[in-house]
Amino acid sequence: STSGENILLDLSGVMAPDQKAFPYHTFEYDAAAGTARIGAGLLLAEISHKCVEHGIFFPHGECCHVGIGGHTQTGGYGLIMRPF
Repeated sequence: STSGENILLDLSGVMAPDQKAFPYHTFEYDAAAGTARIGAGLLLAEISHKCVEHGIFFPHGECCHVGIGGHTQTGGYGLIMRPF
């Protein structure tokens, strides 16, 4: 959500002719290094499914339809977050 004089960048690729080839829809996992490269247009649900395929875990908030680009900027609340 936005308010005031903001802009919204849609990185989802919804309007792209081939959504799977959209450059922000990438997920690469390097098991040897234990790192993942996640495209900014992926939704949290998509990332969770890809992590399960690789046997890794990605903590995130409860709204799985949020894109990772927005999630990394504002965070989220979920069942496994640290209590404060």
